[in-house]
Amino acid sequence: MKQCYDRLNFPLICLTSFLACRLLGVSRLPAFCVGLLFTFTRFRIAEMLYSYLPNYFMVPLALVPVIWILSGRFSAFVEGLDISEDRWRNVARLLRSRDFLLGFLFVVLTAVSDGYYGFFTLLLLGFSAFARMLLGDWRRPLSLLPVGTYIIAVMVAAILLQLPLQNYKKTHRSEFYPNGIAEPALVRHPFEAEIYSTSLKLLIAPNEHNRIKPLGALGKWMVQTSEDAHQWKRGNYWPLGMLVSILFGLALTLIAFPSIRRKWRDRQSPDSAIPLQTIPPQATGDALFSLPLFSFL
Repeated sequence: MKQCYDRLNFPLICLTSFLACRLLGVSRLPAFCVGLLFTFTRFRIAEMLYSYLPNYFMVPLALVPVIWILSGRFSAFVEGLDISEDRWRNVARLLRSRDFLLGFLFVVLTAVSDGYYGFFTLLLLGFSAFARMLLGDWRRPLSLLPVGTYIIAVMVAAILLQLPLQNYKKTHRSEFYPNGIAEPALVRHPFEAEIYSTSLKLLIAPNEHNRIKPLGALGKWMVQTSEDAHQWKRGNYWPLGMLVSILFGLALTLIAFPSIRRKWRDRQSPDSAIPLQTIPPQATGDALFSLPLFSFL
């Protein structure tokens, strides 16, 4: 079953990568090429570590609303609204827009599919909100409503997934606190959140510790029959060196926020016809420059 699900991830990753590129305005042929490249990236085949991270097909879809926010798509939508109309009517138009609803669906599905990806989606959303505030969206609070809503949605979805576990701990306290003392083996530290994150797949997956006996038995059989496949060796790592690291960090910083540099250049140019209070929307390419820096750090 695990092998079938692992194989199913490949066409799903290709499909979601293609859809994500199309939603970002990429033509069909380049979008299909991106889907194939992202699907068959070497680590998907050569590194056994990633076989323990299913639902990888949600990653491209989770990036769509992040790039929309960074590129100023919602900011441009807000600028196109009629400011003479009622404020709540403009809010309703924004919340009913296709882009907002798609982005909301993508971030919620990502949070539900896996806590690992939900956590990094939350980080990217926070980074995109910070970037848009630097670009001046704090002057138009309505343009920050989508990213704020997405952040809350991810957190609420994660909390709701934790509720069954918390309720079980309350009703079965003796299992977690034998003799009134916390069992050391059951203590979960914050740095272990990546490993013990709760998601829907853990409730129905054939895990050897699953309380549903048929699923638990299937999980034990799977481990016994594939134990050799779980052995993997760590790769070798070499530091870049102090000078190269500084130059590399400087290069990444210079490409972090191209739109901010462009805005400052326009302000300093005496021939600029762009008003100082107007902030041009960040291009999709600029957003794609910013994300690798944040991910690297």
